[in-house]
Amino acid sequence: MSDLFVDNIKHQSSQGSGTITLGASGETIALASGAEVSGFTGQNYPAFFATMSANQTGLSDNTFVLIQFNQTSVNEGSGFNTGTYKFVCPSGQAGKYCFFGTVRVGATTDNALRRVFIRMFKNTSTQIAQASSDFGAITVGNSYDKPIAGIVDLAEGDTVEIQALGDVSSSTWLAIGSGPADSYFGGYRIGA
Repeated sequence: MSDLFVDNIKHQSSQGSGTITLGASGETIALASGAEVSGFTGQNYPAFFATMSANQTGLSDNTFVLIQFNQTSVNEGSGFNTGTYKFVCPSGQAGKYCFFGTVRVGATTDNALRRVFIRMFKNTSTQIAQASSDFGAITVGNSYDKPIAGIVDLAEGDTVEIQALGDVSSSTWLAIGSGPADSYFGGYRIGA
């Protein structure tokens, strides 16, 4: 086996619109350790997974608030901003994105939780998705997890955030985020 050292590989006749085939059917194309692939559509990054380091407390009844996801375990492409609690589409990474998350909403008094709403927004004003639960007279304890997911086209600089609302019969509500399974927000690019 020998090595091939080149700077560019281009199609011999079209230089920009032809097809170049690497390998044959059934073969695997391997990248060296530490090598990165760029310029392809369909890569599943930028990607992030954000959580909360502590409960978000003192929230007003029946009022939407931005959920404060202030830490990440994955932030491929550095798109998630832990200071603004939003994903910001990085330069050169416009395209379709899949986002998912859940918020555990709780009441500070047992059996006071009546309704839960979770919303996902693009640029703070365009709603991507909403999920809600209305418990009526049913007793659900003092906390409830509500998941949400959506797919959206983003341009460079567009933001995505999660807001939540808790409706309680007494006291106040809180977004519970003391562990990564309580409240989280994630997303990744799925194509151009």
